Amino acid sequence: MGNQAMNEFVRHTSALYTNEIEHGQILQCPLCGKRFSGSINISNFENHVNKCLDSGVSANKPENMQDTHNNISLGIQRLDSAVFSPIQKNHQQPQLSPKLQHVRNNLNSLRVSWEQSYVNLQVSREDLFVDSLQLILGFSEQALRSEFHIQFKGEQAQDAGGLTKEWLNLMIKDLFSDNFRLFHLTETEEPKYTFIRNSFDPDLYTLTGKIIGKAILENIPLPCSFSILTLKHILNQKITNDDIKHISTDLFNSMKYIESHNIEGIFYETFSIIEDNGQIYDFIQDGRNIQITEETKEIYINLRAEYELKTSIEQSAEYFNKGLYSVFPKDIIIDLTPEELDFLICGTSNIDINEWRKFTLYKNEFNDKHIVIKWFWEVLGNLSQNELRDLLTFVTGTSRVPPEGFEGLKTTRGEPAQFTLEPMPWFSGALPRAHTCFNRMDLPIYRNRFELRNAILQVIQNHILGFGLE
Repeated sequence: MGNQAMNEFVRHTSALYTNEIEHGQILQCPLCGKRFSGSINISNFENHVNKCLDSGVSANKPENMQDTHNNISLGIQRLDSAVFSPIQKNHQQPQLSPKLQHVRNNLNSLRVSWEQSYVNLQVSREDLFVDSLQLILGFSEQALRSEFHIQFKGEQAQDAGGLTKEWLNLMIKDLFSDNFRLFHLTETEEPKYTFIRNSFDPDLYTLTGKIIGKAILENIPLPCSFSILTLKHILNQKITNDDIKHISTDLFNSMKYIESHNIEGIFYETFSIIEDNGQIYDFIQDGRNIQITEETKEIYINLRAEYELKTSIEQSAEYFNKGLYSVFPKDIIIDLTPEELDFLICGTSNIDINEWRKFTLYKNEFNDKHIVIKWFWEVLGNLSQNELRDLLTFVTGTSRVPPEGFEGLKTTRGEPAQFTLEPMPWFSGALPRAHTCFNRMDLPIYRNRFELRNAILQVIQNHILGFGLE
C-alpha cells in the first residue's frame, strides 16, 4: 500500500477512532492491527498510530476498503477538478518577471485611495447577480478604481477586503456557469474557458470584463483560466488557423487531415455549419448546397477557421474588452504574452505546502516548533490539491495563489498580509476561524492531531465560508 493511500485510509477513519474512544469501545490500529481497550487515552492511541506510520507498517485495513490509488485513471480533467495525486513538494515558487512587476506597478498607480474615495455595494445573497449587474454597469471609471465595501443585506460582517474577494468569486462562479451560456470549456487536453459561439449578450460580457478587470486591479486571483485564443482576443494579437488547436483538438486534427490528404470520395461536407441553436450558417452564399472538393478544400479550411476563431466570437470579445478596459487602459497589458496575462488573472492553482509554510507567520504562543503547528502542517501535507484549494478559500477568500506566491498575499489595500496562524482556546466542537480580510486563521489548541484533522476536514467538506469574518 502506497504512503498516500495509507494516509488517506488513516484520515478517513480518524473520525471513527475519536467516536469509539469517546464511547469506551475497543479499538484496533488500522496499520498493525493491535487492539486497545476503550480506556486508552486518545493521545496514546494517536502516538501508537504515528509510530506505525513512521516505521512504514503496512495497513491492516478492512477488505471493503480497497486500495485503488495506484489505479486511478487520470484522463482530461475539468478546470480545478479534484485529483488525488501527491503534493508536488518541489514545485517552483512562482515569481513575477520584471515585465509583470512593471504591469503591477502601473495598475497600483491607478487605484484610488480609500481615503479619497470608496464605494459601498449593498447586495443580497439571494439576488446577488441582479443587484450587482445594476450597480457595476453604471459605475464610472473612478468608481471602478475605488475600494469596494461589500455589504450583504441582513449580515453584520464589515468588509475590510474579505467580502470583496468573496463577492468577486461568487460573481465569477455565476458568470461562468451554464446558466448564462457565456463561456464553455475547450475540447483540449487541458480545458480552458473560451467564448461560446454566437452567444451575444452585450451587458453580461461587459459585466464579466469589468469584474475581471477589477480583480486584476486589486490583485485578486480568479479561478477562470482562459484559452490562448481568448487571451489573444483580449490582447488584440494576431490569430492564425493554427489557433484552432486551442479550442478543439479533434477539429484541429480534422483540418490537418483535410489539408494533407486527398478528400475526393471520403469527405462530403458543404460550405456551411450547423450552429449551437440549430440554425445553418453559410460560409459562402448558398454554401449549404455546395460540396467541398479537393480543389476547394483550402478555401473551406480558411473559411471554417475564420468562423471558429473570429466571426462567431468577435462581438462577445468586443464587449468583454469594453468592460475590461473601462477599469484600466489597454496599454498597460498590451505587451503581455497570453501566458503572462493568464498568470496575471489567475495566479497559480498548484499549492506548494513547503512554500505555504515558509511564508507563514505565527502569533502569541504559536511558532514553528509548537506541537499544534506541527500537527497542522502534517494534516495539510496529506490533503489533496482540491482540499488545499478549499482550505485556502476558507482563510483567504480565493482558491488561487497570487502571481507572487504566498509571499505576495496582501490585503485589498495592497498591504502585506501573509498567512497567519493565531492560537485560540479549545472547547468541545471548536472549529478554526477565518479572517479573510487579513488572511489569518485562529486555530484552537487541539488536544491531539485527530481533533485538528477532523476540524480542518469539517470546514473544508462543509464549505464553511464567512465564519468568523471581521
